[in-house]
Amino acid sequence: MRTFKVTTEHDVYIDDFKEGEKDYVNSYTITSEIEAETPKEAIEKHYKQQLYFEFSFEYCQEDEEEKNKIHYCNLVDVDNCEATEEDKKLWKKGKKTLYANNTVCTIQELINVEI
Repeated sequence: MRTFKVTTEHDVYIDDFKEGEKDYVNSYTITSEIEAETPKEAIEKHYKQQLYFEFSFEYCQEDEEEKNKIHYCNLVDVDNCEATEEDKKLWKKGKKTLYANNTVCTIQELINVEI
């Protein structure tokens, strides 16, 4: 097993189904040390175990300048819990406010060094 440091920086915006992202409402950072076989596995574990969000590499965007960064977005409710299918149905009808939780995820491998 390898040890990785995974950091997600979050910017949260009100998201309107018809108009897209609107007002900025919050930001925060979460860092964890994850035991995993690969960097991708560590990122998946961070999203699942620390953020409680679904995650798919299919929908992330790699950073063009820094190869250890990706960009990802989850739709969340007012409590920062990932939106359910029912939440999304109401949001599309304009009956519920949801938020775009945009993350920049950075991963580094932690290794022991000799002093």
